[in-house]
Amino acid sequence: MGWFREEPTLDYDNLTNEEAETALQALMEATIEVGLQHPTWGRKLWRTYQDGWSPTLLVLQAHLQFIEELRSHLGNSTKRYRWPRRKCMNEIYKRSKAWEQKVERAFKRDEDPHRAQKHLGTCGDTGPSYYRLLREPPSLEFLAQERQKVLNQLHGRKRLQASEELCAYRKFMVGCYQRGRIKIFLRNLLGEHKPHFSGDTIRCPLTDIYINHPDELAWTLSLQFQDWFTKPSHHQGPITEADGDWIELGSNKQTFQDATSHLGVPEQYLDLIWAALQTVPNKQELENELNGALSDPPTEEEFRWAIHDQKKSTTPGMSNVSYGNIKDWPDELITHCYHILRVLWGREHIPQTWKEKWAVLLAKTTDTADINNLRPIGLEDCMRKLWFSISYKRIAAAWHKHGALDEAHHGFVPHRGTDSGFLDLLNQLEKAQEWGVSALVCSWDVKRAFDSVSRTAIRMA
Repeated sequence: MGWFREEPTLDYDNLTNEEAETALQALMEATIEVGLQHPTWGRKLWRTYQDGWSPTLLVLQAHLQFIEELRSHLGNSTKRYRWPRRKCMNEIYKRSKAWEQKVERAFKRDEDPHRAQKHLGTCGDTGPSYYRLLREPPSLEFLAQERQKVLNQLHGRKRLQASEELCAYRKFMVGCYQRGRIKIFLRNLLGEHKPHFSGDTIRCPLTDIYINHPDELAWTLSLQFQDWFTKPSHHQGPITEADGDWIELGSNKQTFQDATSHLGVPEQYLDLIWAALQTVPNKQELENELNGALSDPPTEEEFRWAIHDQKKSTTPGMSNVSYGNIKDWPDELITHCYHILRVLWGREHIPQTWKEKWAVLLAKTTDTADINNLRPIGLEDCMRKLWFSISYKRIAAAWHKHGALDEAHHGFVPHRGTDSGFLDLLNQLEKAQEWGVSALVCSWDVKRAFDSVSRTAIRMA
């Protein structure tokens, strides 16, 4: 915040495109300098503390052991030696001291030097000092009540919360479980890790020779993925171009047929696709609502809710600013960023960093040297995704309100996905089995389906 207060006040209403973009870039750079952090848990051992117990669980265990020893030696057990009355208070004194020492050892490495005393204070009037000041041995009924209090603190959910103190790794695991990220939880629990492409060696697909020289690596990878993203030679016409007239293609059937004739799609299927493009329920009402929704810039309240709804763990893009960094902004910086983005919206200007992506290569199998096993993904700037997500929510709300999408559509729809699609498929198969009729299932796996789709086709969709 010191950086923000030292900067000159901006006149948001009179900012030029370059000034607004520069101010946004300065905010991103300051965010990186102040708040860029990385996971600290790494590959730590589970058993950072004795027997895998966290300090809180260790002291509760010591408390319970103290009570159980008193109960057994005061007559609750026929298998333990019963203390004579003259020795009772001396034995209780020694065991209360041992209990106190266990608490101090459990919190020896805690950042708070007074953590042990604070925990003993949570025992209320029945801590170790209480038993040392007694003149008569406690009754079995009193010890039974104290035992139940400790057992209540060892309940399953409370054990889970206490286990977060075991180490940073355990805290990460508990967080994954509580947030429902079961896949990540199980992968780390079983010691399974995704194959990682280090970028130091690849195998040439033509000669099977291993390449590890930096210049040769860069040249080989560039050729591979230049071919990957190049438009196939048999695709041609306005529908495959970046600047094709998508409005004409979507409104004139003859233009649409001419643009798709080279694809070899049977005419009856092209007619079905054309009919689907034209058959939109409440089309005019939907167009009117979308025009109104997309003409007004997002409100500051929508911007704040968009920040609130994002997960912190998303990988950042070119600016290196993650959702977690943005979530840590104070209210003043959120308002400052919103006014800059509103200026860019009004000028219809897109920052240069929003047009760039990090190309990251993911390995599909453990053979990371095989260049054909590498799949490229693009990491966009988090602020770009955050700002555009508000417009998407407006569009999705209009779709839902006017029933623009078929009920069988599960992709890119809120609260739907592969899970809901599989449920629909299972329902149809069970219905066919119940009625005794045949069910035909056709599954398509399109290679590089989303890697080279033209902007014109995207706009038509």
